[in-house]
Amino acid sequence: MRKLTVNIGMKKNSKGTFKELTKYVENLKEYKAIEVLVTVMTYEGEDELTMIATFEHNYSRDSKVLSDWENIASVLTQDCIALSSETMDALAFSPNFKEKKFKFDSNLFANGNI
Repeated sequence: MRKLTVNIGMKKNSKGTFKELTKYVENLKEYKAIEVLVTVMTYEGEDELTMIATFEHNYSRDSKVLSDWENIASVLTQDCIALSSETMDALAFSPNFKEKKFKFDSNLFANGNI
């Protein structure tokens, strides 16, 4: 099993509450949630509640994981979701995001060790 940690902002989120978002991520079939936390991060200069979730999965291709999370970003109406694993640090942009894309910044990523 491989591990993946994601940061999902709560400000622009179709699930509304942390409880609803937690239920959604815990029911993802391909990704088993093993830890779900909440913290305050900064996005576009404003404080934002952010879910930090760590998952286990069986995928060997990072491109598959990135594609899955791009689709999840779309479902959640997120601009993007930050992803980090042993082999990849990336931003999974929603296919609907049409603005300038930025790069993953490890200084802005929260992991489960906050």
